[in-house]
Amino acid sequence: MVLTESAHLDWKRKAQEAKKPIVLLSPYLTGKIPSDIIGTQYKGKIYTLFDVELFASNSSSLPLIKQLFEAGHKLFKLDRLHAKVVVEPSTFATLGSQNATTGGTQNLELSVCYTDKPQVARIHRKIQPWLKKAKPITQQMITAMEAAVKPLMKRFTKLQAECTNAQAKIDQEARLSEKKVAREKLARERAKLKSEIKHAVSLAPISAEWNRGTIKYRSDSMETSLISEKPTLLNWTVNGEDIPLKRLSRYLCVTDLGEIGWARVAGTRISMIGRGVSFQTSVFSDHPNWRIRVEAQENKLEGLPSDANLVITVTDEQQILCLVPMRFALSSYKCFSPRVGMSSQGGDPPEGKQARKWIRENLPYFGDQVVQRITRTFKYGANLTGDDARFYGEVGSTHVIRIALNGNNPYLLVKKGWRP
Repeated sequence: MVLTESAHLDWKRKAQEAKKPIVLLSPYLTGKIPSDIIGTQYKGKIYTLFDVELFASNSSSLPLIKQLFEAGHKLFKLDRLHAKVVVEPSTFATLGSQNATTGGTQNLELSVCYTDKPQVARIHRKIQPWLKKAKPITQQMITAMEAAVKPLMKRFTKLQAECTNAQAKIDQEARLSEKKVAREKLARERAKLKSEIKHAVSLAPISAEWNRGTIKYRSDSMETSLISEKPTLLNWTVNGEDIPLKRLSRYLCVTDLGEIGWARVAGTRISMIGRGVSFQTSVFSDHPNWRIRVEAQENKLEGLPSDANLVITVTDEQQILCLVPMRFALSSYKCFSPRVGMSSQGGDPPEGKQARKWIRENLPYFGDQVVQRITRTFKYGANLTGDDARFYGEVGSTHVIRIALNGNNPYLLVKKGWRP
């Protein structure tokens, strides 16, 4: 016994090897498949439905019936037929869902092919009571059917077009509904994640002092910065300990809405808030040639798990190896299974498969190294760009600036308003 999704391929091959006439049971007949099954060596027997509606709707082909009849094959009308059976009594039999039609080669079908003689003979015996109820299809029946079907085909074609249009509207509504459900789920997941981030901030050590800044256009460009009211943004104290920030370095930054970025801190301003940052030094000791880019933009998260807020792109010196979605909530994180990342050359390189395998096997280590890198201070480089300060709000808006600690690493807290 062989299970197949393409029974027509077995039918054609077996028909060429047939030693006796083939018996075909198929409710519908279209295209070349029936002729391929029956073959030319013997005159076969074909059992099918013979209904006006089927021919008017082109579910079954009356011209094909006529062609098979004129070729000398024996055709029979078998009412209520639903089984799809092909039997050559001495060598094979198939049972399954596939009709002897063109559509049957394209649909999701499943059939079983038997070649052991006792089983083939058993199937042949099983259908004999059905075949005895069949009525021969005659030339007179074909002629009468042609006359009946011809005026109905145009009307049926029009009705089919109306049905197709109605189905398209239903499918469109279903797609819109699915998208709405997906958007609502995504909104819930992101709201939950942002709530966790804000909760983690509330539990973290936070500077007692605070600064206030206003988003302004910089005189030297059309970009904006968050300009401090105090002389410096570099000197802070947390739990009585001095926490100096390094000028022109980047720090993880969290807003009161739970948004994440990496901000460049100068003496009196914060600018270039990157939602995506690249690290050009080694992150993984086992793979020193790998580099990572971490991105938090929503458009970069499309198609990823709904509760992921970061995507890590792993590259080597020449190509993208893979993507790793991450759910990062400051005090906790979760890495999802790596997936294919399309390289500039296209396709999935062998190195990408190897990288995904290694990351899957070392997912906790991978996540730890990424989190250590993105929460740690790093120097701003010419290759690191970012959004301007409108990441925080509109030009002219005022924001409170503080710092908090994630382990030993300081990060910026920026909250819209005049006071903490």
